[in-house]
Amino acid sequence: MTITVLEMVDLNSAEDVEIFMLILLLEMALLELDNMFLSAQEAIDCLLHEIRKRCQQKEVSKERQCWLSILHSTPDQVFRRMVRMKKEHYKELCDKINAQIGAANFLSEEYLPSDGYLVKQKQIGPGANSKRGRSSGERRVAIFIGLLAGASYLDLLWSFGVSGSTIYSCFL
Repeated sequence: MTITVLEMVDLNSAEDVEIFMLILLLEMALLELDNMFLSAQEAIDCLLHEIRKRCQQKEVSKERQCWLSILHSTPDQVFRRMVRMKKEHYKELCDKINAQIGAANFLSEEYLPSDGYLVKQKQIGPGANSKRGRSSGERRVAIFIGLLAGASYLDLLWSFGVSGSTIYSCFL
């Protein structure tokens, strides 16, 4: 563009020299803006790459929180809103169900190993989840009461620390 401008501009007058200098300054500014844009684009690409790399490095914990720790950490009023009964009545209900159907079927928190894997991962049964093992009977009772009370399964996911597939598998 500069060569074309040199050919077109007659540098005999002061006004032509000013116009020529202005064109050169604009062209330099345009080149500088292009460089700044490329630098900004490279910086953004670098940051995005770093963010993606860090997100891939962070492994989401797939360890299920112990039901008893949820029970003890939840205030009484909140628990009552979650399962529509007091903690004492809830424990009584779980004990009665456990006595009625047996510990092997109920799978209370104490009955399950600490990692939750009582059976092979491929075995299907109530509350079985191939990644986290089986849900305790107490957790399944709380989920069932929540569903009966009209809660959305999406609310139960967060309240009881389970996945959607776990809720589904509890009630096949």
